[in-house]
Amino acid sequence: MKLAGADFLIWIIIFLVVSAVQGWKKLQGTEDAEESSEPVPPPPPRPRVNRPPRPVAPPPVMPRAAPPPPPKTWQVDPDELERLRRKFEPVPVVETVVPAKLPAPEPPKPVAIPRKVKPAPVHRDGWAARLRRRETVRQAIVAAEILGPPKGAAY
Repeated sequence: MKLAGADFLIWIIIFLVVSAVQGWKKLQGTEDAEESSEPVPPPPPRPRVNRPPRPVAPPPVMPRAAPPPPPKTWQVDPDELERLRRKFEPVPVVETVVPAKLPAPEPPKPVAIPRKVKPAPVHRDGWAARLRRRETVRQAIVAAEILGPPKGAAY
């Protein structure tokens, strides 16, 4: 193959490309070194500013609820108590009786339709029937040559 002989040439090309890239990097590095020969002064430090602390917001004041009246002054209406009892009373569950499903009726069985079938022709011997079947034609021919015609055949 011609390609198998080109391996050496491919390695030489790769070596030349890598060498050229490294040489270019060296040339670029020397130009940067010449330009940066002057020291660059660091940026001046920022003056530190003392800030006053942030004021802390006072917690929100919750309005106080009025104290409940003394127990002697409570007035309870019996109708209101009855409404409250009905409100929290559990609702009775009414059970509904679901009637059991009856099994589906069986579909009617298909009725066989009688077909008119021609009766098979009756032959005295099976010789003609064997010749009509394709798979045994060859066997019948070979048997006829070896054994001869079947007994009772009229020719």
